[in-house]
Amino acid sequence: MEEHEAQVQQVSKEIEREGTRSIDDVRGTRHRATPETHKESEFAESTVLAIESAIEDFRCGTLSKQRAIFRIVTALGIRSEEEDEPKLRALGEYTAVLNGFQTESDRAIGRGERESNAMLVTAHAASKRRRGSTQPEGTISGGRPEQDESVNEFLTRISKSNDNGSDDSDGSGGSDEDKTDGYEGRDGYQGQSNKKQRIFESDMPWFTSEAKTRSQRTKHSCNTTQNILDLLQKDSATVKRWIRGAISAPAKFLSSEWDTLIKGDAVDLDTVFKWDTLIKGDAVDLDTVFSALHFLNYPEENVGRIGPTEIHFGRPKPAKRIESSGQWTAAWNLTVKATSFLFPHRYDKLRSYGEYMERLFLIKSVSIHPRLFKYDDATNSMITMKPSWRRMEWDQKDRVGGPEMLQDAQDVQVGDPKSVTVSMQLGGASSGRNAHSSTSASHANNVDMENWTAKSLRESEIVGKRPKYLRHNVFRDDGRVSRSTAEWTLSALPLPQPPPTEINNPIVNKTIRENPDLFEVRTPINVDQFECLLERHPNRPFVVSVVESLRNGFWPWADTHIGEYPDIWDGSLPSPNDDAKRKFLRNQRDVEIRMGRFSKAFGLDLLPGMYSSPTYQIPKAGTSEFRLVTDHSAGPFSLNSMIPRKYIAGYPLDNMTHLGEMLRDIKRKYPNEDIVLWKLDISEAYRNLPVHKVWQVKQINTIDGMRHVDRRTCFGGKGSGSDFIAVNGCVTWGAKYKRNIEWITTYCDDSFGPERASKMLFYAPYNKYMPRNQVKLLQLWDEIGLPHKEKKQISGTVIDIIGFEVDANLMTITLPPQSKRELCNYLKLVARNPKDLKCAVKFNLREFQQLAGWFNWGLNVFPLLHPALCNIYAKMPHANPDKPYTKLYVNNLIRADLTWAIDHMEVLSGIHVIDSSDWELEDADVHAICDASLTGMGFWFPEYDTGYACQILENLLGKIIFYYEALCVLCALLKSDIIVPGAIRVVLYTDSFNTVQIFNSMAALPEFNEILKMAVNHILRNADRNISPTQVDLRVVHIPGKKNIVADALSRGLFHVAIDEVPSLRIHDFTPPEMLKPLGGRGL
Repeated sequence: MEEHEAQVQQVSKEIEREGTRSIDDVRGTRHRATPETHKESEFAESTVLAIESAIEDFRCGTLSKQRAIFRIVTALGIRSEEEDEPKLRALGEYTAVLNGFQTESDRAIGRGERESNAMLVTAHAASKRRRGSTQPEGTISGGRPEQDESVNEFLTRISKSNDNGSDDSDGSGGSDEDKTDGYEGRDGYQGQSNKKQRIFESDMPWFTSEAKTRSQRTKHSCNTTQNILDLLQKDSATVKRWIRGAISAPAKFLSSEWDTLIKGDAVDLDTVFKWDTLIKGDAVDLDTVFSALHFLNYPEENVGRIGPTEIHFGRPKPAKRIESSGQWTAAWNLTVKATSFLFPHRYDKLRSYGEYMERLFLIKSVSIHPRLFKYDDATNSMITMKPSWRRMEWDQKDRVGGPEMLQDAQDVQVGDPKSVTVSMQLGGASSGRNAHSSTSASHANNVDMENWTAKSLRESEIVGKRPKYLRHNVFRDDGRVSRSTAEWTLSALPLPQPPPTEINNPIVNKTIRENPDLFEVRTPINVDQFECLLERHPNRPFVVSVVESLRNGFWPWADTHIGEYPDIWDGSLPSPNDDAKRKFLRNQRDVEIRMGRFSKAFGLDLLPGMYSSPTYQIPKAGTSEFRLVTDHSAGPFSLNSMIPRKYIAGYPLDNMTHLGEMLRDIKRKYPNEDIVLWKLDISEAYRNLPVHKVWQVKQINTIDGMRHVDRRTCFGGKGSGSDFIAVNGCVTWGAKYKRNIEWITTYCDDSFGPERASKMLFYAPYNKYMPRNQVKLLQLWDEIGLPHKEKKQISGTVIDIIGFEVDANLMTITLPPQSKRELCNYLKLVARNPKDLKCAVKFNLREFQQLAGWFNWGLNVFPLLHPALCNIYAKMPHANPDKPYTKLYVNNLIRADLTWAIDHMEVLSGIHVIDSSDWELEDADVHAICDASLTGMGFWFPEYDTGYACQILENLLGKIIFYYEALCVLCALLKSDIIVPGAIRVVLYTDSFNTVQIFNSMAALPEFNEILKMAVNHILRNADRNISPTQVDLRVVHIPGKKNIVADALSRGLFHVAIDEVPSLRIHDFTPPEMLKPLGGRGL
């Protein structure tokens, strides 16, 4: 007995040396057995039967694994390692069979299923080849029949049709990992081996160079992705089962798409979600994603089943294709959630790609969006065509051309037979060829050019088409409205709930448990009616999170730094000395207690876990009244310091763009009717939302030394605005899609829109007629319990909306006269001449910051005046930011900028919605192409075969090339009015991206600011004469240097080169404008 135990130990060591193989490996080895290893007559039949008996007893659970190995060793008669090597090899194979049974048994227990007899059939078939067939075909020693003949024939037929030609004649069909395992190759690279063929990737002729390339180019994140893929694909069925049971896994993700991700392929966004796709690591099909996300029935999956076996015949056909940017965004956000569930390290990359695509959707007209969908498909195709260690690297999208410039091959890959190309379309330019690839320059000769990527070049083109300085004041002209807060809710992520660390915090729990009267979750909103309003909202996770937050309290995305921050912190302030302020605080406290928003006072001391932030009053703008403020940003352990900004970013506020597009739309549909505007305001906006009890512990207000629990979100909370946008966004969705309020937009607690003047309804609570849409929204608010006050609900042809005066019939947006007058007067105060005062003009840093903020607000309707801030921003760094009361001089440059702005502002009427429409570059009145060198400048007008050139003047010598490039663009702008008198839409091309940036932001360093101011003077040349339109609509766009041959030749004086390119070109000289003094206003 001791001798046999010693033999078992020796065999175990042998198995450890050779490595334990899976049952599928044994199957493969059986099939590949050669006469040199295992001959059919090698072991006696009695030996084989004894071994199979031991295996059968182990499979049935009547024999332990150790005893089964003992019986096998005894049957084989192993005596020594040297003499019995064939027997040891056979022992290793039989041990692998035992291991396979044990693995399958464990899996069967997890699935709640009985283990299949397939392995025993395989083992019996292999052993039968050793001893010869002595039993009837189709039975084994236990007398059980083998697999059904028809099933075997079907699976064999499927196997033979497989392109890979894998040999799974036993019907077992081993997993991908069993067929292709890692192999330690040169340089530590894990190559691939196919065990059935006994070949290794390291034996291939390309392996050396391939391994070197991979080691040099593979990123850490790619290696992490590949490691996760390897892990997922070891047992994808079990992984899927775990995913389906995971509470944190995204809902509405189809099973097949998980497989795709685990394979490393692309996701179908039209059908999302399918977990199979993710598990395989494939690219998810966004059409498939969208079908599952927005429809009650999932897309039909092409799956056949034979008993417990599933056979997938391709991917499911999407029930609906993505047709809009909102649909793409909704599907993409769900894809990001699922992908980051399996690959957490990819979240930031995926989000950045989504944001990049959303920017494209925002700045492109709707007619271009189908091309963007193809661009996204081509991007995914390029990524997933790479080997698995490169998959899911979104920066590989730079290899694809721009969204309008997809190559034919890329379109074929995504299933579109049509080529998507774009023409430079420079009017009557001599070369009207289509651009079939990205227009990026491979290199740049100009010294001001950066290191270019395809992405930066595409973004430069985008910047040129939609200037940044215009902000939101470019309105669509296609009858549609940009995505608003209501549509944002379709793709919004769910609101957070308190993390387990907070729910289980013993200190906080003890305080809440012992003081139940202090902590209460209550809201005036009728949550049941609110939930009923959203019962058909497609984004169920988001809606459910909002409803649960209304019932249980909102959690502000906080990390309370348990163990780092103190358990108790008191940042409260003493009572003010002023009687009026002290009286206001007391009265406001009493109101809050009466409304149930504050608890009653519970004493002078804080309880465990409590934080008290400073509470004080500030004056309301334009009145003598006060407003109560709780400063959650004050102190080293402030509540706002617990809330990362990244979690609250991205919650949208509708703006004048949406209102302008609605005005254009209603005017287009009803051109002969008068239009009115309406605006509604929710009373006590943030104060209607409850916070969770574990956060109420942190919201302690101290007034007159007494402590009160604040139970609602407050205006000083970092997450309060995002929470309210989520709630009001849902209400606006219900108003738009359930109550059919067509023209409605939302800015936090304000809702507004246009309506026909003839459509009025009577609203009984206010006892008056109001615009129809305004009444319908008020009725909805009444149903769900949102409070409102009559004095803040306004309507009319001209009303103030979020601080701007909007005229519905003139279709203008400007500053209210009083606000405009106050701003101009303050600018004049700052720009006073020190000679008249006989002393220097100085303001402290904080006053400079307030001036910049105020002026920035005015730029929403006077965007071209941005250069006036140039020297103010240049002055502020002279003071230490930590010393806000440091005095700064108002110098002559600042004074000149401000007087220049005042003169324009007093004349300008604001934004003319009817004139500020989006347009394509080819629709311009005139195009010019510009370039500059260190010796000269040149530009030409392709439609008119007219060029201009000049040498750098003596007074301009010594400046950097960037200055000449910008000055050349200015000169082309001035000349455009001569080439096409009265030209409004002007497009200027330059190969200097720096020049593109300054003209499209109207912001530059002081050295270049005079160029911008002179350009603005030309753009606004009609303003003084009250001619409509009052300004030129300028676009400065990047062009690759290799396409800028003519202008480059003109700038260098190589006129023969320019004429060779355009034989009909007529060349003139020009003189740039003088800019020896800063441009000021007429008063200087």
